[in-house]
Amino acid sequence: MKRIFTFLLILISFSSFSQNGKADFEGSTYFNLGWVFPNMDHVNQFNPKKYDVSTIAGEMELGGIWCFRQVKLSEAGRFGLTGDFLNLGCNYMTFTEKGAAKTSKVITGRWSINLGPNIAIRLYEQTYFDLYGKARLTFCYDHVQTLAIPQGDEGVGIGFRYSAGANFRWKVLYIGGEYVMGRTSAVVYQTFTNDVTDNFFKVKLGVNM
Repeated sequence: MKRIFTFLLILISFSSFSQNGKADFEGSTYFNLGWVFPNMDHVNQFNPKKYDVSTIAGEMELGGIWCFRQVKLSEAGRFGLTGDFLNLGCNYMTFTEKGAAKTSKVITGRWSINLGPNIAIRLYEQTYFDLYGKARLTFCYDHVQTLAIPQGDEGVGIGFRYSAGANFRWKVLYIGGEYVMGRTSAVVYQTFTNDVTDNFFKVKLGVNM
């Protein structure tokens, strides 16, 4: 719990400090929707060679990019921070055994608060390219229904994950891609405890405000 409060305090403190940089290099507050492509290691007991896999997954983000005037990388580049105040996502995955009508399903929901370093490169007026990494404080909900657990089971957990990505900002337009990796340890279900691996790539489209 102490680590959670420290993480939130850092996010708030850096947000306030970095506003000094907006006078000569533009930051951004953004809202975007993401199309998620989960990796199959989320449920490694389902071998893709043995199962037909179907996925529907997406995310939404509300966050910001803050450029520090005091940290100038070049005339066209600034160091800063990026963070998501609200990041919600969900995966719905079904696994049907090839040659049989046996289907299992996994539903994963997550809420995270994210913070990390950002390098913003100004390409032109109101046009920026960003490279960033984030630490992600993640709360996870996982529902599993398999042949071994036909009635289904569900669990919740919390953990730190990590991501790296890039985006392009032009006036109000926001386009990006991000790879998220890591696991939520000791997710407690009704009948067992398990680590949930949830690696995925997402394509993001949104607006700068």
